[in-house]
This record gives sequence, structure tokens and C-alpha cells, in this order.
Amino acid sequence: MMFVDGENFAIRGQTFVAESGANLPKRLFKPGVFLWVPGLVPEIMSLYLLDSDVRFPRKAERSFYYTSVVADDRGVLAVRLTLRRNGFTPMVFKKIRKDQKAKGVDIALTKDMLMEAVRDHYDIAVLLAGDGDYVPVVDEIQRLGKQVIVAFWDGDWVSEELRWRADHFVDLTDGLKTALNNCREKGWTD
Repeated sequence: MMFVDGENFAIRGQTFVAESGANLPKRLFKPGVFLWVPGLVPEIMSLYLLDSDVRFPRKAERSFYYTSVVADDRGVLAVRLTLRRNGFTPMVFKKIRKDQKAKGVDIALTKDMLMEAVRDHYDIAVLLAGDGDYVPVVDEIQRLGKQVIVAFWDGDWVSEELRWRADHFVDLTDGLKTALNNCREKGWTD
């Protein structure tokens, strides 16, 4: 199963989007809310993780995307539907203010990741996150005999402890930059 801290993923990844000059379709990018890689289907990401050396035995059973948005109920539903169309099980939380940190994202992701492991619904968890707050859940999941792959942007955006505690770390930076350049060159939009 794949668990995406989408809020963090989008906030950190939008730097690459801006630098690339790509005009991503609205179904793939909403600044500060969600970002996904052009041409990448979530359920098969675990088969190749953007051409990394980490290989998995089968596609992801389910891919969860956790994020938050400042919006009314219709706006929250619109984000959920967009993420669903991108192949995710969306977990979208409503924020009151843009500058507010939505703790619900981290808590829900941690709870779901742990509960799915306890229920033995996966052997390998792919966590797209860089926050060191996830270290305790990674440790607990490994104690249950599961593997945890952490994938995120390299550099200061990923906790060193999270990186070395995971069974594998995959740097998504080059893969996203390549996908964005291809998107820009093709003039790909909605």
C-alpha cells in the first residue's frame, strides 16, 4: 500500500513545478493541496518508483492521498473527486485558514498506515513523506514484520532519521523533474 502525505508532497514539490515552467493540468496540481507526477498511475508506482533500483513483487493494493484544503464542503468534495480520478483513495481535511497546519493529515496517515499493517493488509508500505514525525510509525510497522519504503524529494526536505530508519529510501527529485520537463515540452495541460 502507498501512503502519501500529499500536503507536504505538494508544498515541497511545487518548487520543482515553478522551476520547470510546466503548466500542469488542474487534475494533477493544486498549489499547497495536491501534486501528482504526470503520466504516473499510483497503483503501479510501486512497480518502479520512477526508475529506482527498488522493485516490488506486485502493484499497490491501494494508494491513499492525505491532504487538506481551505474550502467549503463543495471545494473539499472537488479535491476528493480529483484525487479519486487520479487513482487515489482520498483523505481530504478542511482547514479554516491557509496558514494553519492540518495535523489531521499526519494523524490520519499514521493511524491508517499502522492499522492496515496490524490487519495484515500489506507486506510493504510505500510512504511518500519527509517528516521525521513518521519515524515512530515506521519503527512499529517494521516490528510487525513489514517493510517500509520512504520516497520523497532529496535534500533538506527529508529527515535524515526517517531516511535511514526506512528499509529503502527513494529520491523522487530527478523523476519529477524529468516528468515536468516532458510535460512542458509537450505543452501538456488539461
